[in-house]
Amino acid sequence: MNVENEQPNDLQAIILRSLGLGTQIAVVVIVAVLGGLFLGLWIDRKLGSSPWATLLLLGLGTLVAVIGCYRAMASAVANLAAGQEIAWGESLHPLAFVAQVGLVIIIPLLVGLFLGQWVDGWLDTRPWMTLILTVMGAVAGLVGVWRLSSAFLKRMTKGNQEENL
Repeated sequence: MNVENEQPNDLQAIILRSLGLGTQIAVVVIVAVLGGLFLGLWIDRKLGSSPWATLLLLGLGTLVAVIGCYRAMASAVANLAAGQEIAWGESLHPLAFVAQVGLVIIIPLLVGLFLGQWVDGWLDTRPWMTLILTVMGAVAGLVGVWRLSSAFLKRMTKGNQEENL
């Protein structure tokens, strides 16, 4: 076997897995969290219960996002392990990864949202700056997830390759 021919394929597989995993996690988090946020805002406006429905549905959306991220990571780790037994300490890596992904997506998204609302109030440009800065926060979150996914999958793939040698 020629090692030079295998390395680019491994790198390409890692990049494709990272993109797929990062995109899957980002979409789950963004849809769940923003869905809870906007549904909560709408219900609060209709019922006049501000901010309780927003907080409740935002929390529920975050919980759904964490469960979705964990399931995606569990699937990725299972595919990487491919029948190998994983020790308890190694099984905690996906949980730490999910926590990092949650923070990397939610923080820029919320910063963009709140900063956009503040700028809209200051410049009287509602809703344009909120939309623009929220989208910029979402893009920053996606880039962060891609970087985290790449590093995580490289680490997991490297660990599995070392065990096979």
